[in-house]
Amino acid sequence: MFKKLENNSLVVIKDGSIIFKSDKDRLRPIIICINQNKEKMINSIVIDKIVGLAAAKLFVFAKVKEIYALVASKSAENYLKNKKIRFQTKEIINNILNDNKSDICPMEKLAENLTEEELFYKLNQ
Repeated sequence: MFKKLENNSLVVIKDGSIIFKSDKDRLRPIIICINQNKEKMINSIVIDKIVGLAAAKLFVFAKVKEIYALVASKSAENYLKNKKIRFQTKEIINNILNDNKSDICPMEKLAENLTEEELFYKLNQ
C-alpha cells in the first residue's frame, strides 16, 4: 500500500481509483482534499507520510475508513483506535515536532482541544 505514495505526501483512494494526491507537506493537502472531495472521501483509503493527531482528526471528520502512514504519533494511533478507524503505520513516534524540533507541533497542540469539525473549520479559514 505504501508504494502508492511514490513521490507524494498524501494519496486518497476510493473504489480502487486515486481521487486525490499531493506532494505538499503539512495539513494543507488534507484540507484541500476535503474541500474538493468531501463526499468521495467517505469510506476512502488514505495513505499519508506523517499522521499526527491533527491529521487523524481531519481524516475522521472526512469519514475515511482506512489510514496508512509511514510515520504516526502515539496520540494519532490512540485516537484512531478509539474511533475504530483501520490504521497501519511503519513507525510510531511520541510526538510530531515543530520545524526546529524544539517543541510539539503547534497543529498537534491545537488539535488536542478541538473536535474534528472545529479543527477543520479553524484550519480552513
